[in-house]
Amino acid sequence: MSRRRTNRLTVEQCYAVEIGNLVRAGAFETARGITCSYIWHDGLGKPIRSIKFRVFPDNTGTLAIHFYHRVPSTLSTPARIEHQSAQITTSECHFGGFRRWFKCSLIRDGYPCKRRVRVLYSTPRERLFGCRQCHYLTYESAQKHDKRIDWLLKLPAEQFNKALATGTLRQKLLASRASTKLFQRLAKKADRLRKKRPNLHAQTVSAKAHVMAIPSRADAV
Repeated sequence: MSRRRTNRLTVEQCYAVEIGNLVRAGAFETARGITCSYIWHDGLGKPIRSIKFRVFPDNTGTLAIHFYHRVPSTLSTPARIEHQSAQITTSECHFGGFRRWFKCSLIRDGYPCKRRVRVLYSTPRERLFGCRQCHYLTYESAQKHDKRIDWLLKLPAEQFNKALATGTLRQKLLASRASTKLFQRLAKKADRLRKKRPNLHAQTVSAKAHVMAIPSRADAV
């Protein structure tokens, strides 16, 4: 049985800047314009990438986050710093207070996206941060999802076992994949009941990036 293939990148393959991390780290509480670093770690806790940023109003007077991308030198051009800004907007919460959002600043069809999002992504193909739609990203789970397997998992045990034992070759393959998925669900549930163990996948980007303020403005970029 053939499966749909796609060359779309997944969010798991990208570097994500989450506004929640910035809020918890106090990036919006520090003095305006102070230089900070957003640092990503692999599964073993080793830093694998960082980017400098500042939070201060842009030329329209709107509060924005300003990223400073280091662009390496080539045979024809020297190394340089590329500046990118994304405005910050807010929305009121139902029980009081407010929530911060990014406004995507990537240009699509000649106009800035301005989509309100909680996460911006930088991909292996494009260094600038943008929303999931602008980078045409999908989720790893969506690529692996199969509604036929969901249907099989909802069957009574007797019908499921029948499909696994006496069905057509395609039904047996689907039932086998459904059994594997069910086993994985049970394994994840068991893992949640046990103490978390260190992640040994060294190339996996940590979901918990760290934000660090740099006291000296001389070290801006």
